[in-house]
Amino acid sequence: MIIRNEKLRYVFLKVLIFIICGIFIFRLADLQLVNGEKYRKIADNNMLKQIETEAPRGTIYTSDMQVLASNRIGYAVDISYINVDDNILNASLLNLSGILQRHGEKTKDTFPIIMDGDGNFAFSFNDADLEKKWKENNGFTAEQMGFSARECFDHLRLDYGVASSYSNEEARQIIVLREKFRDHSFSSWDPIRIATDIKRDTVYEIDANKESLVGVSIIDEPVRSYPFGTTAAHLLGYAGKISSDEYAEKEDSDENYSLESTIGKTGLEVAFEKDLRGETGKEMTVIDYQGRPQYDIMDTSIPAIPGNSIVTTIDLEFQQAVEKALGDQLDNLQSSGAAPEAASGAAVVVDVNTGAVLAMASMPTYDPNLFTTTISDELWSSLNIPSDDPVFPRPLYNNSTLTALQPGSTFKPLMGIAGLETGTITGDMTFYCNGTDPHIPTFTCLGNHGSENVVEGLRDSCNVFFYETGYNIGIGPIVNYAEQFGLGNPTGIEIYESSGTLGGRDNKDGEWTDADTLNTSIGQGGSSFTPLQMANYIATLANGGNHYQAYLVEKILNNNNETVFDHEPTLINKVKIDPENLDHVKEGMKEVITDGFAASYFYGFDHKNIGIAGKTGTAEYGDNSVENTSWFVCFTPYDAPEIAVAVMIIQGETSSNAVPVARDIVDAYYALKSPDNANTTKEVTP
Repeated sequence: MIIRNEKLRYVFLKVLIFIICGIFIFRLADLQLVNGEKYRKIADNNMLKQIETEAPRGTIYTSDMQVLASNRIGYAVDISYINVDDNILNASLLNLSGILQRHGEKTKDTFPIIMDGDGNFAFSFNDADLEKKWKENNGFTAEQMGFSARECFDHLRLDYGVASSYSNEEARQIIVLREKFRDHSFSSWDPIRIATDIKRDTVYEIDANKESLVGVSIIDEPVRSYPFGTTAAHLLGYAGKISSDEYAEKEDSDENYSLESTIGKTGLEVAFEKDLRGETGKEMTVIDYQGRPQYDIMDTSIPAIPGNSIVTTIDLEFQQAVEKALGDQLDNLQSSGAAPEAASGAAVVVDVNTGAVLAMASMPTYDPNLFTTTISDELWSSLNIPSDDPVFPRPLYNNSTLTALQPGSTFKPLMGIAGLETGTITGDMTFYCNGTDPHIPTFTCLGNHGSENVVEGLRDSCNVFFYETGYNIGIGPIVNYAEQFGLGNPTGIEIYESSGTLGGRDNKDGEWTDADTLNTSIGQGGSSFTPLQMANYIATLANGGNHYQAYLVEKILNNNNETVFDHEPTLINKVKIDPENLDHVKEGMKEVITDGFAASYFYGFDHKNIGIAGKTGTAEYGDNSVENTSWFVCFTPYDAPEIAVAVMIIQGETSSNAVPVARDIVDAYYALKSPDNANTTKEVTP
């Protein structure tokens, strides 16, 4: 239609302009008045954000390059705080919580108000001070400090705008996650990790519901993995999520930890944290109004650099054999009734010529994979036994390096060296044993051995011989030689260890007496040592007096597989031992195996071509309600020693219960050393 009338044309133009202006005004009103708050929030939350990417931790290898600890790719759920209406946020959190529960994902529930099956509320605190501190942190006023658990729950429900249409169970699920935002408020720009290592089905459902899950994102993350489970658990330790205390300690450093970082907790994982951790990466990412990453600005990205890798001194098959030998014997002692309380122990094997730890076993044990993601409170309580009693079975406790107990008669070879080197005794000198000590008759022996020299005294483990040796030496030289052999001092190993206690005047309240000296001479009294210390002491004796630092890490490799650290054996000190005196002591230890208490357990061993020397020990704990500690130490081969072994069974009752473990360990060592002939320890008869 053509409008020819000029007047009508102006009218039409005005109407058209009026309509167009009306549309703009209506849209502007919609943007600013009706939905202004919504779009303001969208604009505020659509922005650039720097996201840190955690570096994969370095790999831990055995000496034969088997992987003991590595990483795998997992998926984690993060929530970023978004400034949206409470109703929207609460609905989103409840939806997320439901998805995670349906798929059986583990989440950390630290909210201290719990509900029972009848809907009753209670605090999980068992300490009034903790309850008060929690209320203060959550903004409760002085007048509200007396609130019951139910009143606190209702207060928080109102505070978080949780609608009355939600049940108490649903409201609690929402509050659990809302509390994480509050706890995280000092670092609100960082996302909160809600769940780690989630299943693929969980990922798919979250992705399908992403439009309604405000601030929720799925991220790739390296998850620590221990492919052999419990193998070498105590020397490896474990890595897990950084705690609030650990974060506070690291926050002001340049190590770039976040609240979601993985950090070494125990063992080599913490001892070599700086090497294993690597360097955190950084990415500039555009996030949408719901806090979800959209795309990276590649030019600004700094890739994460994986941590260095560690090569240990441990041989995988040998480590597994040592653990099996110890575990099987503990099971056997308990099931047979031979030592029903023998639930824990340790075994250590050391290279006598370097100080390298070739195997280290501690029982009971645990699987470090349990700590790579969220661990339940119940499981944590079952593993983390709150006891300072060294005889109490504790799965997380490394008995090899931390449990120091009286060594019993395994101390006697050192007494033989001290007596011979000080000239107090000679190889031919004898003491007469009629079952009691001539100076203090209350000190007894298990036998009536008659006249015995040092070789015979070691073979028969004659208390009287070593009572008299100690009485004539005096406590000073005993302590001096024990220290030279490393007893009562740290071995220098990289992981946490106890230094033990060396009995002597300095470690006793009150006057030192002859009775104290006699007790110390047979490995009782105030002396207590770890299995690692005992293995290192026997290694020092076996190699002629070279006291080496014990170690677990052979080398460290960078990302290019280049060696950045290569361990060199460290000689701590040289114990001066006359070769003739050493031969007397070694002969006595050899006869323990061929003719003494351990002979039946080494029947058929190739004593002629290989040879082995050892010493049994049964140590009283000092409490009649606790059974004796079983010890056995040895070295092999006899003429050119390679390894020293120490076995300790807590509440093993008698030393003979520790010997079978050592026999299995020695057999495994030679079988693996000569795989074509697994019976190399068997004596060959023509």
